[in-house]
Amino acid sequence: MTGLHGPGGTPRDPTTARDAIERDAPGLRVRAGRPGDLPALAGFAGSHDRAVWRVEEARDGRGLLLVAEDDAGPVGAVSVRWDNDCDPPHPWLYGLHVDADHRGRGAGERLVRAAEDAARDRGAAALSLDADRDDPVVGWYERRGYRRVREHEHRWTAVDPRTRQVTETGTAATWILRRPLDAHHTGTATGSGTGTGTEDAT
Repeated sequence: MTGLHGPGGTPRDPTTARDAIERDAPGLRVRAGRPGDLPALAGFAGSHDRAVWRVEEARDGRGLLLVAEDDAGPVGAVSVRWDNDCDPPHPWLYGLHVDADHRGRGAGERLVRAAEDAARDRGAAALSLDADRDDPVVGWYERRGYRRVREHEHRWTAVDPRTRQVTETGTAATWILRRPLDAHHTGTATGSGTGTGTEDAT
């Protein structure tokens, strides 16, 4: 299996990120995820099953998996689900994580901007996500143009990717955040962010 893309063709090459972002993340590349990324993705996602689910969503065209890497290998990842999530009709950004040793170097910025480019290329008017209400990552996203839309009770479900059986459910108090996707992104916002919760973003 080759690189993973959403339906409608290959998104814009994420490695063509704007010069300002490139300066913030020298030596980093952002590309579509591959099955060979699964061991690293399991660490980023918190479990092997979650990683498999994200790979399968991308393979089946329900979403997109992006990986940031340097010469030593993957250092972070993010996923986009194209529909059927908490802020329709907007695509849903989730699972942003950067390895602790690589935070503060622009990898999270690169991943989010590449996800925005992919959503924009599909004609999306905005990109949405949610984050725990007390998580500092909320401020990290706000400095990058996301705005709190409403409070949300996120209902999550853990599914065994082999059997498709639900193994666990729960809820979390979150903010839904949304960023309009204009035709051309004009640069990065300031601030370094210190997200440490569900989405480790810096």
